[in-house]
Amino acid sequence: MRLPIIIFLSAIIVACCSRSLPMLEKAAAQGDVDAQLHLAERYFVGDRVPSDKSKAIFWFKAAASQGHQYGFYRLAQIYEFGQGANPDIQLAAQYYEKAARLNGADAQNSLARLHASGALCEKDYLASYMWQLLAARHDGLMFEAGRFGAAQYLSEAQQQEAKRAADNIARGFR
Repeated sequence: MRLPIIIFLSAIIVACCSRSLPMLEKAAAQGDVDAQLHLAERYFVGDRVPSDKSKAIFWFKAAASQGHQYGFYRLAQIYEFGQGANPDIQLAAQYYEKAARLNGADAQNSLARLHASGALCEKDYLASYMWQLLAARHDGLMFEAGRFGAAQYLSEAQQQEAKRAADNIARGFR
Protein backbone atom coordinates (compact mmCIF):
# COMPACT_ATOMS: atom_id res chain seq x y z
CA MET A 1 0.00 0.00 0.00
CA ARG A 2 1.31 3.43 -0.87
CA LEU A 3 1.97 6.21 1.64
CA PRO A 4 -0.75 8.59 0.26
CA ILE A 5 -3.37 5.89 0.69
CA ILE A 6 -2.15 5.07 4.20
CA ILE A 7 -2.35 8.73 5.18
CA PHE A 8 -5.80 9.04 3.62
CA LEU A 9 -7.12 5.96 5.39
CA SER A 10 -5.61 7.10 8.68
CA ALA A 11 -7.45 10.40 8.36
CA ILE A 12 -10.73 8.58 7.70
CA ILE A 13 -10.17 6.28 10.67
CA VAL A 14 -9.43 9.21 12.97
CA ALA A 15 -12.48 11.08 11.71
CA CYS A 16 -14.82 8.11 11.87
CA CYS A 17 -13.52 5.67 14.46
CA SER A 18 -15.60 7.11 17.27
CA ARG A 19 -18.79 6.71 15.25
CA SER A 20 -20.92 3.65 15.84
CA LEU A 21 -22.10 1.63 12.86
CA PRO A 22 -25.60 3.21 12.92
CA MET A 23 -24.03 6.69 13.06
CA LEU A 24 -21.71 5.85 10.16
CA GLU A 25 -24.56 4.44 8.11
CA LYS A 26 -26.68 7.53 8.77
CA ALA A 27 -23.84 9.92 7.83
CA ALA A 28 -23.02 7.85 4.74
CA ALA A 29 -26.68 7.85 3.67
CA GLN A 30 -26.72 11.64 4.08
CA GLY A 31 -23.80 11.93 1.66
CA ASP A 32 -20.80 12.21 4.00
CA VAL A 33 -18.08 10.91 1.67
CA ASP A 34 -15.65 10.13 4.50
CA ALA A 35 -18.32 8.04 6.21
CA GLN A 36 -19.10 6.30 2.90
CA LEU A 37 -15.45 5.37 2.41
CA HIS A 38 -14.98 4.27 6.02
CA LEU A 39 -18.12 2.16 5.89
CA ALA A 40 -17.04 0.66 2.55
CA GLU A 41 -13.65 -0.34 3.95
CA ARG A 42 -15.24 -1.79 7.08
CA TYR A 43 -17.59 -3.94 5.01
CA PHE A 44 -14.82 -4.88 2.60
CA VAL A 45 -12.48 -6.28 5.25
CA GLY A 46 -15.05 -7.22 7.89
CA ASP A 47 -13.91 -4.67 10.47
CA ARG A 48 -16.38 -4.96 13.38
CA VAL A 49 -19.05 -6.01 10.86
CA PRO A 50 -19.44 -9.18 8.82
CA SER A 51 -17.52 -8.87 5.56
CA ASP A 52 -19.99 -7.91 2.83
CA LYS A 53 -18.41 -7.07 -0.52
CA SER A 54 -21.72 -6.00 -2.09
CA LYS A 55 -22.24 -3.40 0.65
CA ALA A 56 -18.61 -2.32 0.27
CA ILE A 57 -19.09 -1.86 -3.47
CA PHE A 58 -22.30 0.08 -2.87
CA TRP A 59 -20.53 2.56 -0.58
CA PHE A 60 -17.43 2.85 -2.79
CA LYS A 61 -19.78 3.68 -5.68
CA ALA A 62 -21.53 6.27 -3.51
CA ALA A 63 -18.18 7.98 -2.80
CA ALA A 64 -17.16 7.73 -6.45
CA SER A 65 -20.45 9.29 -7.53
CA GLN A 66 -19.36 12.35 -5.54
CA GLY A 67 -16.11 12.43 -7.51
CA HIS A 68 -13.84 11.03 -4.81
CA GLN A 69 -10.72 9.57 -6.40
CA TYR A 70 -10.25 6.92 -3.71
CA GLY A 71 -13.76 5.59 -4.34
CA PHE A 72 -12.91 5.20 -8.03
CA TYR A 73 -9.54 3.63 -7.18
CA ARG A 74 -11.00 0.99 -4.86
CA LEU A 75 -13.70 0.11 -7.40
CA ALA A 76 -10.96 -0.33 -10.00
CA GLN A 77 -9.11 -2.72 -7.71
CA ILE A 78 -12.28 -4.68 -7.00
CA TYR A 79 -12.96 -5.16 -10.71
CA GLU A 80 -9.34 -5.77 -11.69
CA PHE A 81 -8.82 -8.50 -9.12
CA GLY A 82 -12.38 -9.84 -8.85
CA GLN A 83 -12.74 -9.04 -5.17
CA GLY A 84 -16.48 -9.30 -4.63
CA ALA A 85 -17.37 -8.75 -8.28
CA ASN A 86 -16.65 -10.56 -11.50
CA PRO A 87 -13.27 -9.51 -12.85
CA ASP A 88 -13.66 -6.89 -15.60
CA ILE A 89 -10.36 -5.36 -16.68
CA GLN A 90 -12.02 -2.84 -19.00
CA LEU A 91 -14.28 -1.54 -16.23
CA ALA A 92 -11.31 -1.51 -13.85
CA ALA A 93 -9.38 0.61 -16.35
CA GLN A 94 -12.29 3.05 -16.60
CA TYR A 95 -12.36 3.46 -12.84
CA TYR A 96 -8.56 3.75 -12.67
CA GLU A 97 -8.67 6.47 -15.30
CA LYS A 98 -11.31 8.44 -13.39
CA ALA A 99 -9.14 8.26 -10.25
CA ALA A 100 -5.98 9.03 -12.24
CA ARG A 101 -7.55 12.14 -13.78
CA LEU A 102 -8.27 13.29 -10.22
CA ASN A 103 -4.51 13.01 -9.58
CA GLY A 104 -4.62 9.61 -7.90
CA ALA A 105 -0.99 8.46 -7.98
CA ASP A 106 -1.76 4.78 -7.41
CA ALA A 107 -4.35 4.82 -10.19
CA GLN A 108 -1.86 6.49 -12.55
CA ASN A 109 0.67 3.81 -11.69
CA SER A 110 -1.91 1.06 -12.22
CA LEU A 111 -2.82 2.42 -15.65
CA ALA A 112 0.86 2.54 -16.61
CA ARG A 113 1.13 -1.12 -15.58
CA LEU A 114 -2.00 -2.20 -17.45
CA HIS A 115 -0.99 -0.42 -20.67
CA ALA A 116 2.59 -1.72 -20.56
CA SER A 117 1.48 -5.30 -19.91
CA GLY A 118 -1.10 -5.39 -22.69
CA ALA A 119 -3.84 -6.33 -20.21
CA LEU A 120 -6.30 -4.00 -21.92
CA CYS A 121 -5.60 -5.16 -25.49
CA GLU A 122 -2.27 -4.68 -27.21
CA LYS A 123 0.64 -3.19 -25.31
CA ASP A 124 0.35 0.59 -25.47
CA TYR A 125 3.72 2.03 -24.51
CA LEU A 126 2.69 5.60 -25.34
CA ALA A 127 -0.23 5.51 -22.88
CA SER A 128 1.89 3.64 -20.34
CA TYR A 129 4.63 6.25 -20.53
CA MET A 130 2.13 9.11 -20.21
CA TRP A 131 0.68 7.60 -17.01
CA GLN A 132 4.21 6.85 -15.76
CA LEU A 133 5.09 10.52 -16.16
CA LEU A 134 2.04 11.56 -14.16
CA ALA A 135 2.66 8.98 -11.42
CA ALA A 136 6.30 10.03 -11.21
CA ARG A 137 5.20 13.54 -10.21
CA HIS A 138 4.26 12.10 -6.82
CA ASP A 139 7.03 11.63 -4.28
CA GLY A 140 7.86 8.03 -3.62
CA LEU A 141 6.50 6.67 -6.89
CA MET A 142 9.39 7.68 -9.13
CA PHE A 143 11.03 4.26 -9.00
CA GLU A 144 7.83 2.27 -9.32
CA ALA A 145 6.41 4.36 -12.15
CA GLY A 146 9.60 3.97 -14.16
CA ARG A 147 9.83 0.22 -13.77
CA PHE A 148 7.52 -0.49 -16.70
CA GLY A 149 10.18 0.87 -19.06
CA ALA A 150 7.76 2.05 -21.73
CA ALA A 151 10.06 4.89 -22.83
CA GLN A 152 12.56 2.44 -24.30
CA TYR A 153 9.98 1.42 -26.90
CA LEU A 154 9.16 4.99 -27.95
CA SER A 155 10.89 7.38 -30.31
CA GLU A 156 11.89 10.80 -28.99
CA ALA A 157 8.88 12.29 -30.81
CA GLN A 158 6.54 9.79 -29.12
CA GLN A 159 8.07 10.55 -25.72
CA GLN A 160 7.46 14.25 -26.31
CA GLU A 161 3.87 13.48 -27.35
CA ALA A 162 3.36 11.54 -24.10
CA LYS A 163 4.85 14.43 -22.10
CA ARG A 164 2.47 16.91 -23.75
CA ALA A 165 -0.48 14.62 -23.06
CA ALA A 166 0.58 14.22 -19.42
CA ASP A 167 0.94 18.00 -19.06
CA ASN A 168 -2.55 18.50 -20.50
CA ILE A 169 -4.01 16.03 -18.02
CA ALA A 170 -2.07 17.59 -15.13
CA ARG A 171 -3.51 21.02 -15.96
CA GLY A 172 -6.96 19.60 -15.18
CA PHE A 173 -6.04 18.41 -11.68
CA ARG A 174 -7.98 20.06 -8.88
